[in-house]
Amino acid sequence: MLDKAVAAVKENKEKALAMFNNGVSGFKDRDLYVLCANASDGTITASPSSNGQHLTDFAPGQEVMQTATEGQMKEITYWWPRPGSIKPLKKHTYYTKIGDQICGVGYWE
Repeated sequence: MLDKAVAAVKENKEKALAMFNNGVSGFKDRDLYVLCANASDGTITASPSSNGQHLTDFAPGQEVMQTATEGQMKEITYWWPRPGSIKPLKKHTYYTKIGDQICGVGYWE
């Protein structure tokens, strides 16, 4: 899903962010979704529920902001609850930088 998201952002960033926010064109599958943020300040630009918040407000956000690199997919593992739950579970997120956006897709164990 992240490879597809990268291609969509490169083709048309505004259209891609709208698709990610709406979960259309295969960009939402159960609890899998694309999350993007401005690389400059961490403001979330695409998310099912966190738009306008800052990536650094979330557990792995600071590390993701510091390590996201254009052309490189990276992985971070952390504890985070599934949507609608308060119980933290182990989550793996793959992320990269695309132009002025940092985008990622994560899954829970």
